[in-house]
Amino acid sequence: MRALVFQHHADAGLGYFAEPLAELGVQTDVRQLQAGDAVAAPAGYDMLIVLGGEMNVYMEQAHPWLRAVDEALRAALAADVPVLGVCLGGQLLAKALDAPVHLNTSSEIGLHAVHLTAAGRVDPLFAGLPEISAAQWHYDSFALPAGAVHLASSGACANQAFRIGARAYALQFHPEVMPDMWERWLLDLSAQDAARRETLQLVVAAAAPQLQQQAAQLVRNFVQLAGAARSRA
Repeated sequence: MRALVFQHHADAGLGYFAEPLAELGVQTDVRQLQAGDAVAAPAGYDMLIVLGGEMNVYMEQAHPWLRAVDEALRAALAADVPVLGVCLGGQLLAKALDAPVHLNTSSEIGLHAVHLTAAGRVDPLFAGLPEISAAQWHYDSFALPAGAVHLASSGACANQAFRIGARAYALQFHPEVMPDMWERWLLDLSAQDAARRETLQLVVAAAAPQLQQQAAQLVRNFVQLAGAARSRA
């Protein structure tokens, strides 16, 4: 199986997703969009993974590849290619479905509980994940597109996950984040937040075994969904 991966920032890669994808025999074609790699068409791939980034979905003039990502997402949806969008990637999926992405009522930075809805608890993407504690780093959030199934929320963000169709998913949280990635992200906090930076780093580092297990389970579930789609193609 082959996964097309869109990466928007050097420090926002596959993280904890990389190892289980490799173990499952999934070949990853990672496009470093911020470095000038071309946005490939999803046709011919078994899945599309769109990762996070520091920009917002409407900053197309500063980051012109976002227009091509929008087109690729629309093409993936039309061709029923399984999609997993993470944070910015989830927001881009919502935008491709003509749902607004807006400033959330408050930012979420840290480790937060993600609460599955009734639909989320029976969704195959979250099989084996009755409780989720995930890294969060976002200021914006997505509205639910028309026809989407609401899968998760958190205390500060009503829409943490949705599914559209059978196999396209948007996540607002970051299941892929590893402690070393997180440490680099924390450098963006101001000097006045030095104490907060240390606390946030310690919290995510302490949770690393749980975060790794969650990410591996989620990847297994997504690859299984992609395999089912492939067998029906």
